[in-house]
Amino acid sequence: MNSYEKVSLQERLEDWMEKNSKKRSEPSAARGKKKKQQENLIMTIGIVAVVAAAAVALFLLMTIGRNREDKPADTLSSLISSQGMVSTTTSGTGQGLPTGSVSAITQMDDPLLVLVNQYNKMPSNYEHTLIEIHDTTMDERIRKPFEDMYNAAAADGAILWISSCYRTAEKQEELFEREIQDNLSSGMSSSEATAAAQIAVARGGYSEHNTGLAIDLNGVSPNFLETDAGKWMAEHAEEYGFILRFPKEKEAETGIMYEPWHYRYVGKEHALKMKELGMCLEEYIDYLKQAAQ
Repeated sequence: MNSYEKVSLQERLEDWMEKNSKKRSEPSAARGKKKKQQENLIMTIGIVAVVAAAAVALFLLMTIGRNREDKPADTLSSLISSQGMVSTTTSGTGQGLPTGSVSAITQMDDPLLVLVNQYNKMPSNYEHTLIEIHDTTMDERIRKPFEDMYNAAAADGAILWISSCYRTAEKQEELFEREIQDNLSSGMSSSEATAAAQIAVARGGYSEHNTGLAIDLNGVSPNFLETDAGKWMAEHAEEYGFILRFPKEKEAETGIMYEPWHYRYVGKEHALKMKELGMCLEEYIDYLKQAAQ
């Protein structure tokens, strides 16, 4: 082999080695580049995940915040919400009105239909004759109807007795303030305590008891309707001119929660008509006014 061939062989060997070296280095570079791309991808996914988690957390916080603002604080407040209370006020009251209620009305000519509720104050010129009888004070006009009703109930084995009848506006306001204090003691805020009191106890001057025409029977028990006396009243009260003043499912119209013990004298004719129509006093007065138009 001559020198030219040796050189040629040597060059070819070096060239071969160089090529193989490049071949080995190329996969390594590719792997490095691919690894770098994977690392960048993982980093990008991580950043996206963090941003998404933050967005979800922010959305949940906002939603919870809205729910806390929208939901009533307790069941009694729920009752207030379900009654559709709005901030509209009427002259002489300054209290919230339930939707669809009679508000700031012109009183009927018949004094037995005087409407006194938390939206309509006891008329300053209302005339009644108060008497002391049956260990209580009442308007003289309901004495005989109550006695007739009492005797008829007793004949059927149901005993009625009056827990409360006439109250002064001052006494009623005292009861209202006491209700607020009881609500505060139970953990309500000031606004919650007042709102809850408004559907349980009327303010002074805004209570039917100021008329002397309303009676609370047999100890003011929420289970009164389940007793013999309560069942008898539910069947016969209208025959003697008395109505259940705050019926169940009429809270939106009366603004007061269901009170099975609270009856109001309106006269036999009106009482029987209201029972026939299935109306509370607020609805009945509106009905009479529309009929007169």
